[in-house]
Amino acid sequence: PDSSHSDATVNLNVYDVESVNKEVKKGSATTISCVIIGIIETATVTWRTSTGPVPAEKFTPVQGSFSGGTQTSTLAVDGTLVNEDTAYTCRVTSGSLPDSNFSDTTVNLNVYGMFFKR
Repeated sequence: PDSSHSDATVNLNVYDVESVNKEVKKGSATTISCVIIGIIETATVTWRTSTGPVPAEKFTPVQGSFSGGTQTSTLAVDGTLVNEDTAYTCRVTSGSLPDSNFSDTTVNLNVYGMFFKR
């Protein structure tokens, strides 16, 4: 039997996400980030906590822009929320294929206090 032959081109987009962990004084407003490396277009980034997406009233997420194969996304955290060590998640999905699988990377915000001798 004859079987037809066909060629298909499949683009496999592989990228890395680097977390930029931060240490900050308790009560200080700060910004954390993740860097997406090896992309060919702007990725979609959402920031999450262990309870779900970050609420807009105390956080300022910025997608970042694509440049030279990289994109840096940031999350500004209000100082009133900087009370204890917190793990945030930088969730990356394809900018052109929103239903594609996502990649989660943990970004740690480590908080230290001030101690005074009496």
